[in-house]
Amino acid sequence: METQRALPDPPSPLCLWVSQPCDQVKVPPMLNLDRRPSSMFLLGLVWSIALSAAPGSAAETQTHQMSFQGTTRTYLLYRPDEVPADRKLPVVLAFHGGGGTARQMLRYSRLNRLADRYHFVAVYPEALQRHWNDGRYSLKFVDHDRRIDDVAWIRALLTELKGEAVDPDRIYA
Repeated sequence: METQRALPDPPSPLCLWVSQPCDQVKVPPMLNLDRRPSSMFLLGLVWSIALSAAPGSAAETQTHQMSFQGTTRTYLLYRPDEVPADRKLPVVLAFHGGGGTARQMLRYSRLNRLADRYHFVAVYPEALQRHWNDGRYSLKFVDHDRRIDDVAWIRALLTELKGEAVDPDRIYA
């Protein structure tokens, strides 16, 4: 007959910032986020205010419109100021998700800050009625039923961007 041996207790995980087992670290009540959901909210609020107050570039995001297949299509374009206007820059296309907008994608991704740092043009295409035509049939997404050709529109958009001093060999999405 086998004897069952009790397994030893696993070691306490280390709290890396103090190099002690976590169960031995005393956390002040205000910072104990497990016990105070309001502390988590306050921390998030302070963090978002700090990020929104961070200095940005003097360059502005421009709203562009173009006519395509009888419809007005919109996109946002951001080009860093500190780069000479005639220098051909790579392009990064940032597509918003279903139900979103180009402006939401701009705020969510903060791609403009990366464009300033790494010198590229950020482009945020806007879907019609907030949904891309990805081929699904749905009563909610009338653009799918109208057979809006978003792929052809992006190709036309890239053609239009040639006037913005972009490098056609460095287009990313």
